[in-house]
Formats: sequence, structure tokens, C-alpha cells
Amino acid sequence: RVHGETSVASSSFFSMRQALFVRFTLALMLALAAADATPIAPHEHAARLRERCGAEAADTVAFLENAHIVHTTTVRGAVVDCVPFLDQPALLFAPKAVRSHAQAFLERFATRRATAAASVCGATELVPVVRTRPELCRVVKGPAPRPGPEIPCCYSYVVSPADHVPGANFSSLIVAVGDDAAPLASCAANGECHSLNQLWWLTTDDLAPDTFSLETGWIASNYFTPNVTTSIFAFSTNDGYKGDSDDQYNTAGGFVAMPGADVVLGLPLASVRLQLMYSRDPATSSFVLSSRGFTVAPSGDLVAGSWSTVGHYPYSRYPNDGESAFAWNQAGCEVYFNGGVATASGTVFGWGTNQGIEPIDNQFTVTPADSGLARSYGEATWDPANEYASPSTVTFSGSIRPGSSLAGSSRRK
Repeated sequence: RVHGETSVASSSFFSMRQALFVRFTLALMLALAAADATPIAPHEHAARLRERCGAEAADTVAFLENAHIVHTTTVRGAVVDCVPFLDQPALLFAPKAVRSHAQAFLERFATRRATAAASVCGATELVPVVRTRPELCRVVKGPAPRPGPEIPCCYSYVVSPADHVPGANFSSLIVAVGDDAAPLASCAANGECHSLNQLWWLTTDDLAPDTFSLETGWIASNYFTPNVTTSIFAFSTNDGYKGDSDDQYNTAGGFVAMPGADVVLGLPLASVRLQLMYSRDPATSSFVLSSRGFTVAPSGDLVAGSWSTVGHYPYSRYPNDGESAFAWNQAGCEVYFNGGVATASGTVFGWGTNQGIEPIDNQFTVTPADSGLARSYGEATWDPANEYASPSTVTFSGSIRPGSSLAGSSRRK
């Protein structure tokens, strides 16, 4: 069973459970956020990007040169700039209406307690912004490229069907990786690569010009650190994955992060045990991303902690002021690489919407079928009638390497 107490605006969607305090691994890892190296100063990083990348890195350069960066630290290889709420990338140059909306959201959901974000920045009012590593101009998600002489690689998936669930008020994923769960994923660190487990909440069931998405999960990548590390991400396309500056991870792509969150997007973790959820919040005209940790009791029950607001995407980011129907739900594993070997990993304990959990057993398909990835199913002991947990689990494994038949799937990156 999943027990817990909600603290998000959409709490009416959840049955009240006995409040339990859970000291989970994610919070423990984040609390150890001491500086471990001298980071590149913001102005120096900006100068390097301007010289090497030109217009491709213009948004990052503008942030580094104009934001009020209170201080910068390095946490397990990730460079983190601590900034006031309105100086984060999603808000620094935003229109007045967007900044006012974000301020109202902050006042509604602000957390004034010791959290992961406060541990990193040393203050509850600052937002930790994890930089993309200096060697990358930016990381843009777009349609999958086709393999060729320049691209000896690409994408492989182990995913559920894209289920049509119109009218859903939230979409949720329960996932674990690391420690005594599935081992951390890996990929070649000498190029761009990632391996992830994620949730997609979509307006269509495939790539199309009118596809908009809300996405979250964990990602093992070298996008934020010199070596491959695992972190939590947020992503949303509002243009059908055209790959423009908005199609980036985390705050660089328009996500408004909360200063008092238990999750810091992009910050390296030793393990993940989280329920992640997007929910509609009409009161603030926002799609809210929330998280809560969990443990697995000896009985097999999932024991969950309290919800924490990670941040939001405003309705105004999307056509028709957010009235687009996010009606398709999908979960699974994705591996992208451009050389070397990349592995799949992670366990999904459940996923679905307020209209019910989605099936796991025998539902996840490997694409391409001979890519080298695999999935296995396990039984769970908790009651599937309780919040979001499935009566079965799926664990991803296997690896892809040059020569496997990765035919640039038409699926989303």
C-alpha cells in the first residue's frame, strides 16, 4: 500500500492517509551538498560559451551575465548557481505577466523549512540552478536523428502503450534506481548520451506539429557533469519537439523551480525512490510538478512521505492558454547514445492518472525489438486499489552498442 499525506493544491484528488515521516535516500544524498571543487566563475563560463558556441548558447550566456548569482558551488561534479527566485532562467527575461504569475505561485506553495534546495544554496529563498557542463553549448531535445556516417547511434525504448485518458487532472509515476533497486544506468561519457525512466503526459499519441508534453523522471547523463551521473529532470515541449531554445531540460526550458523543494533538478544522486506527479492547478493556472519519497517495507508495502512542490509550467506557455488536452499517458525507459555502450535500468512500481493506474505486466514493448534492451516483470504485495501502485512492477535492463539496429525511431527524444 501507498500511505502518505498530500500537500499540493490538487489534494482533493487524493484520499487522506496517516501522515508518516520518511527519511529517504534522495533527501539524504542532497543534504550532503558541500562544495567539492572550485567552479568556473559565471562570467568566465559565459565568455567560453560565447566564443565557442555563438548564438546557440545565447540564452545561457544571457543568464550567466545578467542574473544576480548570490554564490556558486560545485556539488558532486555539478556546478550550481544560487539565485533569487525571479532570476532563474525561466523568469529572468520573462514578460511581466509571467513573472507576476510566478510570484503568486511562490506565495501559494512556498516552503520555509530545511530542504534539499536550502541545503545546496544555504538559504530557503534561493533557487539552485544546475548548469549544463561547459563542453556543451546547450542540450536541446528534438525529433530523433537518423543514423548515418555522422550519427552511429541513436535511440532505443522500452515503453508502455500511449493510453488515452481524457479529462485527467494529474499524471503520476513511481520509480526507483540505485542502491538495492535496479543498478544505476550508464553510457559513454566521451559524447552526449543518456539513459532514463520517465513519464510522458501528451496531447497526441505520436510526434506531430501540435504535440505538447509534460515529462519527468530520472536521467543518467553527462549533460550536467563531466562524468555520467543520475538526476531528476523536468521537460516540456510546446512546439511539437522542434528543438528550439524552449525544448531544453529543467529551468533552461521554461520550468519554474521552487526555492524550497526536496528535489533539485539536475543535481547528481546516488539513488532515486520517488513518486513524481504533474497536476493541473486552476487556482494558479499552472501544471504543478510534485514529488514524494518512499521506502519499501519488509511486508512489501510502499511507505510514502509528504509531497513537496518541485515547481511548475504556467498554462500561458501553451496554445489556448493551457487548454490543450493532455490526454495521453505513457511511461518507460529510453536510451540515447552516440558511441560506446549505454545501459538501461530502473524499476517502475506504478503509473497512471486520477482515473486509475495503468497496467504494467506484459505491457512494455522493446523498440527496436533487437536493440539489446530487455524488461522483466515482478509481483508486488501491495493492494492495487490504493494510490497509484500497480500489482506488478517492470524492471529495465540490457545495453545498446554500435552495430545494434537502432533505426532512429520516430518516437520522441
